[in-house]
This record gives sequence, C-alpha cells and structure tokens, in this order.
Amino acid sequence: MGVNGGNPAEEIQMQNTKWTQEVDISPPELPEWFWENPGVTPVQGCVDDAVGDEVLLLVNDPTEHADKLAAVDPFGFSVTCGSIHTTHGSLAYVLFIVPKEDSPTEPHAVWEILFDPLDEEMSAPFDALANQSHWHAVLFGPGPDVLNVFEFSNNYFLGHGLKEVREKSVDSPCTDFEKAVAAAHENYSLEDLYIASALETTPDEA
Repeated sequence: MGVNGGNPAEEIQMQNTKWTQEVDISPPELPEWFWENPGVTPVQGCVDDAVGDEVLLLVNDPTEHADKLAAVDPFGFSVTCGSIHTTHGSLAYVLFIVPKEDSPTEPHAVWEILFDPLDEEMSAPFDALANQSHWHAVLFGPGPDVLNVFEFSNNYFLGHGLKEVREKSVDSPCTDFEKAVAAAHENYSLEDLYIASALETTPDEA
C-alpha cells in the first residue's frame, strides 16, 4: 500500500523549519561502517539557530556514481510510505525517491527504511518530519564529502500516510522486528516496494 497524498486540512500546524540563512555543514562524526553503506538516515540536529532542533536527512552514496546524483538538475525529492505484512507482524516502510522526470519508472535513486509503525521510538523521526514545514537533505559522497544540501517544502503529507499504516498494523502488530525485517528482505526487493507504492497496492504476506 503506497500513500502519496492526503487532505491538507487534516494536517496539524507545522513547525517552521525553513532555514533563515546559508549554512555550512561538515560530515558528522559517525562510525566508518555508516559511510560505507548507501541509504537515508533521519537524525535530529540544529543547523540554523533560528529554527532549532529538527530532523535532518543524511543521504549517503559512497559509490562512484555519487557525483552524477549530485549533478541531477532539478534535484526532485518524493516520499511514499506503506506497509508490509509478514508472518512476524506488520512493518512500515518509507521510500525516499529522486525521480527522473522523463522516466518515472526509472528514478535516479530510491532508498528504503523499515520500522515498526507501532513502536513510538522507531516512528518518532517520521512523525517529526511530518510536522516540519521544510525538509533538509544532505547528500554525502565518498570520503565522506558533502556534495550538496537541499531544502524541500513539505508537501508530502507523510502524517496522513503514517496514520493509515498504523491503522492497518493494529490487527497484526510486529512480534519480532529483526525476523520481520529478514522476512521482508527475503520476499521483496526495493524495486517491488517502489512498484507497489507507485500502484498504491499492498505486497503479499511474507
């Protein structure tokens, strides 16, 4: 099940996270293994004092193609979420997508995050993102080096999607997160999730 939209009137008052000044960002001190793996990681931090704490998206691409990704113009960003039903209960997934305007079925990049939608700690970064007026993504390449910093208006209605996913998970709560993740990865590829989200369908039980 992919969720891409919602009713703006249902959204709560957002935290104003639009940066008020140019910022200078350096790679944070993280374990070496982190920089060796591609993906998107939400972290809490303060970049603009006028904004205060917010959830930032660290986009890591340690491959030789990172420069090509950084050069995408315009660099679009879309988000979709959905649920996966496994024999160990339901998981939520969020896909972060850099779409290709002339070929929607072949995006420049797609990254996934799996989490238990009924676990408040796992869900907290996504709830925070849903409540931010602007999202900030920092693209890292090999090194790690900061390749670009992006600011996007929050038009994703992620809160609406999370609400639907939680409602669908109540009757099938996750009983073992690690086993559920293993089952999801065994049965579904990233491409499967992307296609399911694009078609707004629910993958079969894993």
